[in-house]
Amino acid sequence: MGPEHDEVVTISANLATLYTRQGKYREAEQLLSRALTITEKVLGPEHPSVANRLNNLAFLYHKQGRYG
Repeated sequence: MGPEHDEVVTISANLATLYTRQGKYREAEQLLSRALTITEKVLGPEHPSVANRLNNLAFLYHKQGRYG
């Protein structure tokens, strides 16, 4: 399993969810951004999983009050 394997992306996204719940927003953002980058690279920018990753990142920004 390499660094761009789907399981690595899933684990990163799950860990980011945990960090978000703990208020560790910087760590969560790093993991979500990494997951988004890998998903776009591997599956292409139009894949539904990219939208899911963007939604997760948007939720994080919402939790922080970052609207623009």
